[in-house]
Amino acid sequence: MAAMRAEVGRKAAMTVEELEREQSQWVAAADDEDERSARETRALFADVEEDRDQLVVDLAAYDAVRAGVPVYAAALADPHPAVRLYAAHLLAWFPEENTRSIPALTAAIAGDPSPIVAATASVAAGLCAGRPDDALTAALTGRLAAENRAERWSAAIGLARATTRPDRAALEELYGCLLEAGAPVPHWPFLDGDISTMAALTVARLGPDTAPDRVEVLALRLAGTRRRKDRSGLLGALLDAAFPGGIPRDTPGSALTPSQRTAARALVDARIWRDGATAAQLLAQFGLPTDRHALKAWTA
Repeated sequence: MAAMRAEVGRKAAMTVEELEREQSQWVAAADDEDERSARETRALFADVEEDRDQLVVDLAAYDAVRAGVPVYAAALADPHPAVRLYAAHLLAWFPEENTRSIPALTAAIAGDPSPIVAATASVAAGLCAGRPDDALTAALTGRLAAENRAERWSAAIGLARATTRPDRAALEELYGCLLEAGAPVPHWPFLDGDISTMAALTVARLGPDTAPDRVEVLALRLAGTRRRKDRSGLLGALLDAAFPGGIPRDTPGSALTPSQRTAARALVDARIWRDGATAAQLLAQFGLPTDRHALKAWTA
């Protein structure tokens, strides 16, 4: 959000001519002809002044909802579980307010009698946490022993995001969520209940020193995920873990690390090209071949 504020401030000081010149430079800076063509199409239908105004509106809307953080934190003590659940969900989106929200979320994680409310608060705390907090860590660790799987898995997601080095018990629950979660979790408000993809995105954030097997586990999950399910979040997590920051285009397959080869083979085995334009865009973004035959040859 800090980056968005800076961008709004920067563009507010620019003339329309300067905005159009910057857009032209963005088109010219494309890595290849396909990307340049896509950018040209985007620029053709864009209105630089309207786009700038939309950023201003988006930021104002965010700040208007952010102003209610004290109300959302107080609502975590409401007698109705649904109110507490959606109050916790709202608090997840405002990390700038974590000095207010984390104590309230910690209390909910430690003491709320509803498993789904505690699960929501656990993920919310992980998403908006700043520096490590001993009370939060203790509350999340306590939920790892819960009987309810969504409750345990949410605590593991929270721990992996709120601490610098989650222990192996938390990682095992996180991997369990990634590999075993099937249908969406009822009433779990993140990603329409897709707790497995949230686990994947969380695993991708972990460093190789914390989770050296993260790429292999993500590849295993991709292999077990049906094509008719939206796999874009999982694909993005796998690519981010195996190819952080992307690789130069035309990198030979022989130059890949063992983990990168594992990821690349998983893409072929999953026939990722059948996932359409979104998958192709993600592959291109990380510097990987997007054509089916090129991808197969790359991993041979």
